[in-house]
Amino acid sequence: MKNVSLVISCGGAKGLVGIGVIEELERRGYNINSASGTSIGSVILGIYASGKLDEFKQWMLKLGRLDVFRLMDFTINKQGILKGKKIFDEMNHFFKDSLIENLPIPYSAVSADIKSFKEVVFEKGSLHHAIRCSISVPSLLTPVIYKKMILVDGGILNPLPLSRVKRTKDDILVAVNLNHMDPDYKNNITPSSLDYPIMQKMINYFSYNKNEDNGNVMNYLNKTVYIMMSQLSKNSIDINKPDILINIPYNSCGFFDYHKTSELIKFGVDKARVALNNYEKNIV
Repeated sequence: MKNVSLVISCGGAKGLVGIGVIEELERRGYNINSASGTSIGSVILGIYASGKLDEFKQWMLKLGRLDVFRLMDFTINKQGILKGKKIFDEMNHFFKDSLIENLPIPYSAVSADIKSFKEVVFEKGSLHHAIRCSISVPSLLTPVIYKKMILVDGGILNPLPLSRVKRTKDDILVAVNLNHMDPDYKNNITPSSLDYPIMQKMINYFSYNKNEDNGNVMNYLNKTVYIMMSQLSKNSIDINKPDILINIPYNSCGFFDYHKTSELIKFGVDKARVALNNYEKNIV
């Protein structure tokens, strides 16, 4: 059996492709024996390490647009517009606040301290806490105050944490990059997001819009963030040189398109199949 160290980047709802990637790896007999993720990557891999990925998948497949909206607990807070308590109360079932050091495989979640401008890597302690820190998207989810640090989404420093996964001898390093810039990509997943009026400003900021006005300041800022994460991911790839790289275009879907679980999982399976076919062909 071929051992895999799996890394999944930040990327909002696109992270659901990670379920498809994991399913394809296991279908081919690969053994995931180490994992590291940032933001949604930390969620998918944390739930996988907890042995609850299939239950999580079945739950996600049942979510519609309205269900996703209902999980958003808005708050009047200058640090973020969502508290994140509702979604974590729902997700607690899938990892039951395990201790990271008790998981069956080495796991790490990446966050960032905006006071010290330093990366913070959780390799032990509460899994719930580690994931909550890792997914605190600046201006969206309220940050976590911890040990005099203000912790936010690790994507601002290390969106694809290839340097943080625990490697073993002769393992295969697999990277799922959710922030790939592909100017020729034509999305086959409709890039619409939640269309409730109260969400519109947030959607314009965080979601891809095929009719976007490039002169809009929010679209400029949106593109700037994606360019930054794409470049940081590329640097990580160049330095750490994964054996298998699965690139997911940044504009595959909207940031909040969690109601498109079925499409995104299939997309992950398809992308993983192509990457694994190329890898296996070259090592024969």
